[in-house]
Amino acid sequence: MAILPQQPNRCAYDAEPPSQAEEREELARLLAVPEIARSANLVRLLSYICDKYFDGRAAEIRESAIAVHALGRRGDHFDSQADPIVRVTARTLRKRLQEYYLNEGSQNSVRLILPLGQYVPRFVRPDLAAAADLEPAVESDAHSYPIHPEQPLQDNGRHREHGTHALELPPSALMAAERAGSTNAERASVADTLLAPADSNSSAWKPYFWVAVALCACGASYWIGRRTQLHLPMRAPAWTTNKIWGAPVWQDEFNGPAGALPGTHAWAYDKGNKFDGWGNKEIEYYCAPGMSAPCDPHHPNAYEDGNGNLVIEARRAPDGTWTSARLNTFGRREFKYGRIEARMKLPVGQGLLPSFWMVGNDIVKAGWPNAGSIGIMQNTLAPTNNGLGPSTIRATVHGPGYYGANALWQDYSFPHGRIDDGSYHTYGLIWSPQMLQFYVDNPNNVFFVRTPADLPAGGRWVFDHPFALIMSLSVGGTWALAPDRTTPDPARMLVDYVRVYRPAEVPAPEMSTAAIQVPAGGSANSVLHLTGERGIGHVYVHCAQVPANLTCKVEPSVVDFSRNRHQESIISVSDQGQSGAAAAPPGSYALHVEAVNVSGRTSTASVSVQVQ
Repeated sequence: MAILPQQPNRCAYDAEPPSQAEEREELARLLAVPEIARSANLVRLLSYICDKYFDGRAAEIRESAIAVHALGRRGDHFDSQADPIVRVTARTLRKRLQEYYLNEGSQNSVRLILPLGQYVPRFVRPDLAAAADLEPAVESDAHSYPIHPEQPLQDNGRHREHGTHALELPPSALMAAERAGSTNAERASVADTLLAPADSNSSAWKPYFWVAVALCACGASYWIGRRTQLHLPMRAPAWTTNKIWGAPVWQDEFNGPAGALPGTHAWAYDKGNKFDGWGNKEIEYYCAPGMSAPCDPHHPNAYEDGNGNLVIEARRAPDGTWTSARLNTFGRREFKYGRIEARMKLPVGQGLLPSFWMVGNDIVKAGWPNAGSIGIMQNTLAPTNNGLGPSTIRATVHGPGYYGANALWQDYSFPHGRIDDGSYHTYGLIWSPQMLQFYVDNPNNVFFVRTPADLPAGGRWVFDHPFALIMSLSVGGTWALAPDRTTPDPARMLVDYVRVYRPAEVPAPEMSTAAIQVPAGGSANSVLHLTGERGIGHVYVHCAQVPANLTCKVEPSVVDFSRNRHQESIISVSDQGQSGAAAAPPGSYALHVEAVNVSGRTSTASVSVQVQ
């Protein structure tokens, strides 16, 4: 008799359930995932439902409660039929979770799933999550909303009540319900069949019913697992990074002989210790070749090492002064849009602040922060001063109304190791009209996105004009603090290359939406459907032309076509003036929504608005 091999995707109901400590750790990991962290709505939704879950108040997790308490809707005006913000946000979260567990989260010992038709989270072991989460993100029907959005789960999210029977519905059964039909009615029918209790007058059938559910779950898990394994390689993006960017249009590879100076065709030097330590009370003295004490004219602070690197060196002079170098491209090479990156090895030490950044070319006329500055990479230890530690870098955006301590910033922590782990790391910016995207090591690894939609009230977007590049290794100052006896001397920042790419002509997405009926003095919403090429990356969506006296907002304002062709946002239009009075007279209006992609290509949708 042949012995059949054990299937890897077997049912695992005997797995030890996660502890709450493990569940909270997994939530913390998810909130740090860039694809989730950069969306305020996803963070608010996930935090709200998990807080309720951890507090044992899962019964309170309803669509209306999420809309008001998590997504900022007004309780006295929220209508779930007219405003699908919760359903759209939940569907986006499911996609992000699927993508995360397919990639960097594939080895997590605990996974969070948001079952179809529910808003209560479930934390499960990978074996139980396989059917629901190892499938690549599915391009869902644009109108497929949860089956029963207002029905909560009972028993802290672990069982669903149906009649008098509490049944834990396996993830595979939920996925089977999703795949059973293309309409909500068909999916609801399948789900209700799986959930329906046996006839109370036919109790003899109950054991068979439970066996059938278990077999159905195992079978779905096995076949979905096979489908994932067989078809995942076929889901490659239509557009790849190389297709979008091609070869660099400008670069400095620093391949000169040992001791060669940076090319003056590209790089100039900042000198001395001007402007109160360059505005940050830095203590170093920036040196250029040939400068005398405290600089060493025979040993420049910026030189090529003969091994393909530019070295920027901070060191203590005989009189105790720290010297270093700061290079810029002002007046030589200035850039507007594209992908800009540097591959580097960074030093770590108390008081050191290595930086790769950009400043607007009108800095002399406009001043700072009106000219704008973009910190692509910064690191400092500063353990007592909001420091980053040896494993984290920060990207920062400064402009009028958001600068200094109030700047827009995001940290990136290396999953394994430190910034001085002996390896080179690439720090980059994808810069397009009205959008800044920051990445580490791979342009697909975007961890921070900012657009005009993220600016505080009164802030101005000042990043659509030329900027110059700057590389520096500063010492001391208001953030990095003073060096001490542990600070390496000399400290060396190695730059393998600096490159600038221009994007290809990436096609803009198509958009469609329904007309919006706005009650006088009120607000209303419509779902904006976007269809684009898979692999073209992030697109900024905003209200470009809004009729007078109306206000318009798009959420989310950034959609991602990296893996899926179809995305959705919510267009919110308000007729609320001061004190809640109507701002616009009744009538028909037209507003325009614009989508801008990485190459600056735009598409526009005209939206009919009727103020009643």
